[in-house]
Amino acid sequence: MRTHINRKLRAGLFIVLSAILCSCITSCSDDGSEIGQASGKAGSMARFATTPNYVYTVDNQSLYVYQRASDGSLQKVNERKLFTQVETIFYYEEKIFLGSRNAVFIYDVNNGANPVLLSEYKHILSCDPVVVKDTLAFATFRLSDCRLQGIDLLEVINIKDLQNPVSLGLYAVPTPYGLAVSDNNLFVCLGNNGLRVFDVSNPRNLSIKSNHLGFHAYDVIANNDKLIITGNTGIQQHVYANNQLNLISTLSSGL
Repeated sequence: MRTHINRKLRAGLFIVLSAILCSCITSCSDDGSEIGQASGKAGSMARFATTPNYVYTVDNQSLYVYQRASDGSLQKVNERKLFTQVETIFYYEEKIFLGSRNAVFIYDVNNGANPVLLSEYKHILSCDPVVVKDTLAFATFRLSDCRLQGIDLLEVINIKDLQNPVSLGLYAVPTPYGLAVSDNNLFVCLGNNGLRVFDVSNPRNLSIKSNHLGFHAYDVIANNDKLIITGNTGIQQHVYANNQLNLISTLSSGL
């Protein structure tokens, strides 16, 4: 039990550190100068999402909304019971996508303090992070280390109609964890099986571009060609180019 808790705590700390690193990447130019308002980007396994005025968090069965005050403090302004085991949250264009054990919930947060449920997309019982790009959502369903039977999957979902999501395809992948999408590249973490990159230019027929082994991959944040990958040994920063991962830096967990 202690080992399980330590792993979850370590993973959570790495997600926060990765978001901070990604914030630096997205908010600073090559010469170190600031570009506009700094904004962070959390990984797909995160249990929080931020906007300029609000912070959204989830626990096992609830969604919490906090408003940022002028002094930087947070005040809870809303709480929604979800009556299911929620695991992850992902923000995209004034929408939040909640990954749970049996569904993806899509909320409109245009009125920041009062999320409005748009739809609930049911799926197999599994561990489920989700990321979004344009009119597509990508979700991994992990049954290994999560459920007793079944297969591990990646699903592509058409969310052009946010109130009526439609599946475009299912793909078998080994032990999928977090994922990220940038341009036409979908990066899927496979635990001890490393990282797999899919070409998503044809969302009805994904193709594998490359596989990268030799390290543990739990979650990934993508910002153009830069990747921040968290694993059980620490954080790695890479540049992805010509189907190759080029390591820039590492931060050991020390745990």
